[in-house]
Amino acid sequence: MLWHVAQKENIEATEAELANRLDQVLANAGVTDPKQKANFKKTLEPRLKESVLFEKAMDFLIENANVTRVPASLS
Repeated sequence: MLWHVAQKENIEATEAELANRLDQVLANAGVTDPKQKANFKKTLEPRLKESVLFEKAMDFLIENANVTRVPASLS
């Protein structure tokens, strides 16, 4: 569902967002070696892109949700 929302709303993961997410992941993993960082980037980039995209799609849905309160007697 989030994939379809992202496509319909033209939501994309920018290079800056991907770089930021990769930096966070590498810092949390304690990776500091440039060669290791390059290897991780190559293998993780598709999953990180999907993660950022889905997060942005979820944010879009939350920001644009129409919430209707139903009286407790009807639930």
